[in-house]
Amino acid sequence: MSEKLEPDPPMKAFVKGPLDGYMGIVVLVNLIFMILETQWTAANADSMLNVGPPPEWGIGETFFQVAEYVFFSTYAIDVLVRIIILRSEWYYDKREGIMFLNVFDACVVAVNAVELLLLPLLVLGSDPDQVNSIRVIKLFRIARTLRIVKTGVVMDPGTEESTRIEVNRLYGSFLKALYTMFEITHSGSWPAVVRPIVEQVDAWYAVLFLAYITLVVFAVIRIVTALFLKETLASAANDADMVMEDNRRSAVEANMKLQELFHAADDDGDGHLSPDEFVQALTLPSVQGFLQSMEVNIRDTGPLFEILDDGDGRITIAEFCKGLMQLKGQARALDIIVLQHELAKLFRECKEIHQDLRRTLTPLSSPKRTS
Repeated sequence: MSEKLEPDPPMKAFVKGPLDGYMGIVVLVNLIFMILETQWTAANADSMLNVGPPPEWGIGETFFQVAEYVFFSTYAIDVLVRIIILRSEWYYDKREGIMFLNVFDACVVAVNAVELLLLPLLVLGSDPDQVNSIRVIKLFRIARTLRIVKTGVVMDPGTEESTRIEVNRLYGSFLKALYTMFEITHSGSWPAVVRPIVEQVDAWYAVLFLAYITLVVFAVIRIVTALFLKETLASAANDADMVMEDNRRSAVEANMKLQELFHAADDDGDGHLSPDEFVQALTLPSVQGFLQSMEVNIRDTGPLFEILDDGDGRITIAEFCKGLMQLKGQARALDIIVLQHELAKLFRECKEIHQDLRRTLTPLSSPKRTS
């Protein structure tokens, strides 16, 4: 008998349930702020490169820095609340096992804390080159942001202008980077947008791009394509099964209607149709209309009776149903082949009988010898 789990206290139930929904809203709002910051920085880069006007948003860098600290505080409080309320269940739950997402959230908050709190102390009073080198650590935030190439390359006067313009064209804003990543994922022309970054910015970006292309472009996309192909083939197989089932059901319904027609034509009810009953039944307009709906063309009732009859001068219900079902529609190629095969077989049998008769009659027709 399985162990009955007790319901969680209200606070723990809130942390395990509704809190995830509220934090999801916070993540979406944070994503919107990140997009706005990227667009604002891209507008400044366009202005510096003389390819666009300066931004006129009425907000500056301080606004986005304050927002980043607010979101960081929210994430940190979320992790602390979960650790305090859940305790050991924060990293291991009896029903779900190891809570990898909780551990991942804690790692992201820790990296963000290093970026926002520790790095400013380390770079305080350092020269600009050292500051740019330490900013490489921000690439660990790739779990929360899709910014692969920092706008620092575009804003750096020490970088060649053609490189800055090319990087700005491909990854200068959120929308530009999103469109470029769409090209990398689906167009198959990823070397054209990846090689400028690897060759002109930093060769280490090849590791990130190759990992993404290998896992997403060549693995995930192929798996998704295979799943779609599998579903298509399964749907085609189901369609074939449905067609076969429809044909079977139509054959059963047609056979039942033929049985009803036979009983209606059998006036004396003896279970057989005589030539007169058969001819009289086929002269009725309702019967002719029903047979035409079955694609059975009747031009002469006499030959039709001989076709359905097995030679005893009357038609049973089995002969009636089977014969008319075989006459349904036009002659098929298979029917012609079967007929040719049967005729060839009959011709061989007749030839063998003829040869046997000749061998039998030859001694009788030869002249007697006289002594």
